[in-house]
Amino acid sequence: MEDTSQSRLQTAEESYSSMNLSNNNRSVKQRLSVELNDKNDLEIEFEARLDALKEENQQMRDRSTSQEAVLTAKSQQIKALQAGTSAQLEKAIKKSQGLSNGIKAAGVSNAASANDVIALKSKLEVHIDKIHTLEEEVEELNNEKRALDKGNKSLGASVLLQLRELDGMRRDLAASKHDLGIAKSAVLATLKKLSMARRALATVRSRYAIMHMRMREVKKSATQSLGKAKRWIRALEDQNLEAKRSPFRFIIVCLIGKIRAWKLVQVLFAKWSRMRSGTRAVDGPNEQYPLLGN
Repeated sequence: MEDTSQSRLQTAEESYSSMNLSNNNRSVKQRLSVELNDKNDLEIEFEARLDALKEENQQMRDRSTSQEAVLTAKSQQIKALQAGTSAQLEKAIKKSQGLSNGIKAAGVSNAASANDVIALKSKLEVHIDKIHTLEEEVEELNNEKRALDKGNKSLGASVLLQLRELDGMRRDLAASKHDLGIAKSAVLATLKKLSMARRALATVRSRYAIMHMRMREVKKSATQSLGKAKRWIRALEDQNLEAKRSPFRFIIVCLIGKIRAWKLVQVLFAKWSRMRSGTRAVDGPNEQYPLLGN
């Protein structure tokens, strides 16, 4: 009986030593917590950069739209100025040619015609100055257009670069999610093993407690039976002392003592047999531990 209890106690201690898995579980939980924090930080950074890129892209689009509108307006203004200047220039040229023809025909004999020629020349000079001014404005507008085109190209390159960086961040986030899933599965497997070890340890502890309680009951019963046997032995000794005085009474006392001793042996053997066979049911049938119940 003591060997069986010692072996089961050793089994319980070995099962209890398996609780070291909890330390590994804590370390895995800490790693998982760190990875979750990193993942949350990465997601927050990703969302912030995405919002910043969206806002910057929208600002660039607004600037490009406004610049295109300004460029369109200036182009229309240039076209209108060019059309007006061309018309005025053609008109002035025709008028100058007409005046020149008139002057040639009249032989420049009239001072009024000379004054008209001078006025016409001054008008032509004014129109030429306007044409030069318009050409300068056209050149400035073309320069602005080239600058806008260059800015749009650099803006497109910057947007493409930022989109590539954003794609890289998305891939990193997907990889971190994959690693996090692997870590979660490992933690779940460890938790499952730990739960199984805890259930096994709880079962062993409960069975060991029941066995220990029964051992105390058997010890108490054996102590009581031993006390009864000692009292019977003392009574037999007293009776033997009295029986020595008469042989017939001595024989009767010996027979009674043998009968009582035999009954006591039968009672102890019956209790021991019940303990060995496990006939005292407490928790129901148990095949692995027969002493814990039928």
